[in-house]
Amino acid sequence: MNIIDLSTSIIEITSAYDTISSTRIPFFFVIGAGVSYPSIPLATEIIKHCKEKTKARGFIEIENEPSKLLAYSHYFDRAYPQPIDRQRYLRSLIENKPITDANLRLAHLLLARKITNLVITPNFDDLLSRSLTLFGIPHIVADHPHTVDRIDLEGADIQIIHVHGSYRFYDCRNLQEELEHRARPSLTSTKTMAAFLDRALSFRSPLVVGYSGWEGDVIMDALRRRLEGSNLPYRLYWYCYDEGAIAMLPSWLRDHNDVRFVVSVRGDSLDISNVLLRQQTLGEADSVTNEDGTKTLPAKSVFEELSRAFELDEPALTRDPVAFFAKQLRASVYPAGGKHDAVYFFGDVISRVERAAELEKLEQEKVGRIQGPTGNDVEGKLEKIKDLVRRSRYDEAIQVAVSLPLMDLGNQQCVELYDIFAVFLRGEEYKATEALRASDLLVQLGERLIRWDMSESVEKFMVEPLMEKAHVLYGEGRQREAIDIYNLILEKLDTQDLPLQYKKAYIKSRKAIALGRLNEYGNALALYDELIPELENLTIPSANWLLSQSRFNRAIDLANLMKSEEAILAFDEYVRLYRDAPDGWTQVLVAAAIREKAHILSESGRINEAINTCDELITLYGTSQHPQVSRTVIETLLLKAQLLFSRDRPQEALKLYEEILKRVEEGRVTLSSDRIEFLKAEKDRLEQQSTDKRPISTRNTNRRKRELKRRVIS
Repeated sequence: MNIIDLSTSIIEITSAYDTISSTRIPFFFVIGAGVSYPSIPLATEIIKHCKEKTKARGFIEIENEPSKLLAYSHYFDRAYPQPIDRQRYLRSLIENKPITDANLRLAHLLLARKITNLVITPNFDDLLSRSLTLFGIPHIVADHPHTVDRIDLEGADIQIIHVHGSYRFYDCRNLQEELEHRARPSLTSTKTMAAFLDRALSFRSPLVVGYSGWEGDVIMDALRRRLEGSNLPYRLYWYCYDEGAIAMLPSWLRDHNDVRFVVSVRGDSLDISNVLLRQQTLGEADSVTNEDGTKTLPAKSVFEELSRAFELDEPALTRDPVAFFAKQLRASVYPAGGKHDAVYFFGDVISRVERAAELEKLEQEKVGRIQGPTGNDVEGKLEKIKDLVRRSRYDEAIQVAVSLPLMDLGNQQCVELYDIFAVFLRGEEYKATEALRASDLLVQLGERLIRWDMSESVEKFMVEPLMEKAHVLYGEGRQREAIDIYNLILEKLDTQDLPLQYKKAYIKSRKAIALGRLNEYGNALALYDELIPELENLTIPSANWLLSQSRFNRAIDLANLMKSEEAILAFDEYVRLYRDAPDGWTQVLVAAAIREKAHILSESGRINEAINTCDELITLYGTSQHPQVSRTVIETLLLKAQLLFSRDRPQEALKLYEEILKRVEEGRVTLSSDRIEFLKAEKDRLEQQSTDKRPISTRNTNRRKRELKRRVIS
């Protein structure tokens, strides 16, 4: 398995364009639901809705759902048995929904025509088509096998292929048998999606973004045929939202030498000693992280990095909007250059718009901004910042922004500048230096806005940028500075309002985690003892997840203080409260709590109790398909094997090593190649040690005493 980071993938992709001919394009995009989220719900949300609908009708849920595709197909069919009703439901989810930033970024890439002109998608929505139309880009859309045969893969037109159809028609494919039928090649016709994909894959390779890869659909079947044939001319790059997504993909894809899996930043998250946990930011849980800073890779970040690498120009629509619409009108009404129009007199309309464009240009000349914002005036610099942001050049935009004399900015200009960089900080991909400069800028802008108008929200204009700065400092290992900012925020917050009470609790939880990272476990525990009762009294739903994290982290810090009995009781209480939780992320914590208890017992010499605790976790989550829970199960199997060896039960222990390696081979969990080799070597070593009847080493069972235990990043 080949895993690389985002920047490495960009270098490799751009290098492919150094040697290509003018008629051959190396890549095309395959985009999935992640590109249209959150405007369009993901499959998990649709499954949840359909489950509720079928339950109300008296249907029984599937036990041990074998795959997301089967669950999606089953519940969708039960909730909406008629094809036209499924289409109407999809239409209600999609029609007139806001265009996502990821779709706009992708449309900008297609507009530039520097990477590719072809996009293939299983999505039913039209957000990309609407984005292209917004930018004034003509394009071709094919959403049925009988039309896809007309697509010219050598042509210059921008083309979007909806392999499962689109939401406007009831013949869209969304049930398992429908997807399998669409994926099936034909012996008598080339008018199939399978045949089209085979043609596209014969000389191009996909850049896969926001797609989870459901086995059995037409895209995955075509990829398998291609990968099991001859080598690809260019590598296939599969951009993963997080590393856990790789484990859900089939082995024929994971293990192919021509495939590169791209993650945000390579870290240690493939090591089974790490547990990835959901990051909760003020009630909106939308990303995954662990304590070493491993981040997610949203689709927008991928497209922005490509935009920077290929140095895109600003779109004409945003560069000169009036002139853009004048040109669009003229091209639409008089495509051949004629001027005859005696019915609607569009010529008059076009002339008026063109005069408006000319007047705007004259106005720009008066203030010294001819052909773009190059002057030293405030408005010119603000326009320059917007231009850089539109081209994903955030680092340069921040440099221009910090050079602005803030005292010369008006109220509206401050709000505008604040909103630009607040959006940047909410993104997933930025350098720490950029983020710190942006957060400092936002704090200064916020102070000015609040001084001008005391009705302006202290929460928005002061607290949020300070929180972002603290988050960056924490990620950089500067916990003491982060704690100072958390204290400053707590001083500023008024706790009379219920949402602000939650926000104050959130800040306390972050401060407690930072204290733990500084090994100040006693101070962290004192803060948790204050925080947990406050969270128990909050009625905001988002407080429940924060309460769960805080209880878990309190138990971790008890263990770090070597208060073993109190820690065991705390872990037992945590498992009692949450063992039946349906969501995967709480299950991650329950599994981690049981595992931590097993480690404490083993370190205390209570080996039989530790083995029984391992069995409890394996029984509870041994068949879980959640990537992070699966990793915890693997770690627990390894611990149990070591404990069995220490009890002179080598055959049972070796069977557990075989079980671990089998799970890895089947793709039920993703480990780094180094980790897999270590496990194989450890198995061979212990097998030989057992044969030679030498004393069993238990060096790994006590390792936890020397390690800082993992904690949740709230």
